[in-house]
Amino acid sequence: MRKTSKRKVEIAGPPDPALTTSPILRAKASAADNSCLYNGKSYSTGALLCMEGELFQCSYGTWVDQGKSCGDA
Repeated sequence: MRKTSKRKVEIAGPPDPALTTSPILRAKASAADNSCLYNGKSYSTGALLCMEGELFQCSYGTWVDQGKSCGDA
């Protein structure tokens, strides 16, 4: 028989818009949910987009900052 250890769960309030919070997923993404949206346009996973001078890549429905300016890409 395996021993089960209880993990401590921290109780958090609602996200504060003034602080950084990672995207919160409420359900598992399916293969059909791989696209990202920006201003109503859909982009597939792997797409790169310049937003206000910074480079982002679509990763399964989330824009990920690439840490580069668009001119460095």
